[in-house]
Amino acid sequence: MKKSICLFIGILFLLLSVSANDAYTKVSGGSILPLSKTKNENIKMEKEEINFTLYKDHYDINVKFYFKNYGPTETIEVGFPQWKHLQPTEDDFYYFKSKVNDVTTNFTVKELEKSEPLDEGMVITKWYIRSVTFESNEITTTEVEYSAPYGVYGISESADYLFGTGATWKDCIDEMIIKIMNTTDDVWINAIRIDNSDLGNIIRENNTIVIQKKNVYPKIEYEIFLELDRVPDCLVSLRVINPERRWDFRNYIISESKLKFYSTTQLGYLRNLMFAAYGHIFKSADINQWLKKNCSDWYTPKGTVTEKQFNENEKKNLALIQQEEARRNK
Repeated sequence: MKKSICLFIGILFLLLSVSANDAYTKVSGGSILPLSKTKNENIKMEKEEINFTLYKDHYDINVKFYFKNYGPTETIEVGFPQWKHLQPTEDDFYYFKSKVNDVTTNFTVKELEKSEPLDEGMVITKWYIRSVTFESNEITTTEVEYSAPYGVYGISESADYLFGTGATWKDCIDEMIIKIMNTTDDVWINAIRIDNSDLGNIIRENNTIVIQKKNVYPKIEYEIFLELDRVPDCLVSLRVINPERRWDFRNYIISESKLKFYSTTQLGYLRNLMFAAYGHIFKSADINQWLKKNCSDWYTPKGTVTEKQFNENEKKNLALIQQEEARRNK
């Protein structure tokens, strides 16, 4: 069983929290046996909709799967695994819900008496099991929803979702839609990685980031990883990597795609940080309060600063931020 389990990427807690796709599983007695060597060749995942909702101290995930059965009608056990790193933590879901064809369904939680190894330093601790009937030549939907604490990745927090278990179904995932809604300006999305692949065209709809992928051929280890922090990563570099307080935007041009990660309020903070790095004195109470909270170790008010003091990189970055702000104000 240990050899089989390592072929199914699970849920929750990469360094405290991670999540994963529904997987094709078999329940036998009190044990859970993933069908790793006999993937289902009849049922295909036509579409997967993954919704992250970020809050100040936790995140919610809602995932809806659209399956089509190209073979005869069959009823199988579908499992949603939970896993974590080998570390002393009892962190768990705050809640878990399940639906089949938009109807709330019961599930069985199968806790393993002994954690099963998933990968180096990772173990499966439990499975959430539902019985699902896939009608022949019909679309069947399954849905899971849960809430989890943020994990820790280096100095950053993180929210994670592993979609690699989509490999347990027929062929590829035809369409994968990822939506990330940030409800708080206290959480900054500093990076989004989908197994290090190109994110493609990123769309921002109000406070939601939308990424669409076509014809996804997942490998078991593939994941969506959101690198988060309480400040933008340029400020992380300033306070940690760069003790001389040389402003990070002096040395590189921020990507237009990355600016879409930030809320409109965060864009304003980012723009003003460029002036704060030179000691600009602000009249806005909101900006001064934010600087006091996040930048008191280096921000020293000196006087009026204009963009004439910026180098070419900083001028370009300022223009890009202003362009993104103007686009949202249309």
